[in-house]
Amino acid sequence: MRLFKFYAQRTGLSLLSLFGAITFIFFLTHLMPGNPIIAKVTMATPDYIEQVSRQLGLDKPLHEQYFDYMSDLVKGDLGKSWVTNRQVAEDFRDRLPASLELAIYGTILSLVIGIPLGILAAVHQDSWLDHITRVIGSIGVSTPAFWLGLILIYFFFFKLEWAAAPLGRLSMKFTSPEEVTGLMTIDTLLAGEIAAFRNAVAHVVLPAITLAFIEMPIILRITRATMVDVLNQDYITTARAVGLPYRRNVVQDG
Repeated sequence: MRLFKFYAQRTGLSLLSLFGAITFIFFLTHLMPGNPIIAKVTMATPDYIEQVSRQLGLDKPLHEQYFDYMSDLVKGDLGKSWVTNRQVAEDFRDRLPASLELAIYGTILSLVIGIPLGILAAVHQDSWLDHITRVIGSIGVSTPAFWLGLILIYFFFFKLEWAAAPLGRLSMKFTSPEEVTGLMTIDTLLAGEIAAFRNAVAHVVLPAITLAFIEMPIILRITRATMVDVLNQDYITTARAVGLPYRRNVVQDG
């Protein structure tokens, strides 16, 4: 019951924060100087501006615009993109699988690297290994993802020619398989196209490494702090006092 109450409170606070952020952004954009229609079409005539304003509802009072905006969000209507001239929900749906695939591989890679490093840092607390992991963590936290991505592309694609071209999810010589999950690496495997699968993996490697390097320091710090706390518990000290190997304590409690 307490766990349910905790998650209910967290969910409520998250929804309240989201509502506040959306409201703040809505009114902030209306307080900014300039006309969004003129920003989109620099040579717009007054008649055209008036016509588009009616279509977008910008001629209504601000409170009515806000009510319409929130109503559309609740219905799942995110409006139409001025870049692609499509519904934003459609663009979001088309691009979500690629982002999800990258997030999955980046998270897995960050866990595979961060957890062992965190355990080693905790076991060898205040040693040279601990200091190195702290430096790695600090570099990862302070490194912009876009900069790291460009550096990896420069060395591994342009210089060493090991990585695939940073364009799309498959090379042009491959055709996209029938979409089942939306994840290119999974769909190529399901279609039995091994060469396309390898190519899809080659395209996702550098972005996944970039994302993992940014996420890994957080996992490393959490793992280290948790392990240090556990290894300092009384039952660990007692186990070591009676002769239980330290490595066994680490494996069992880690």
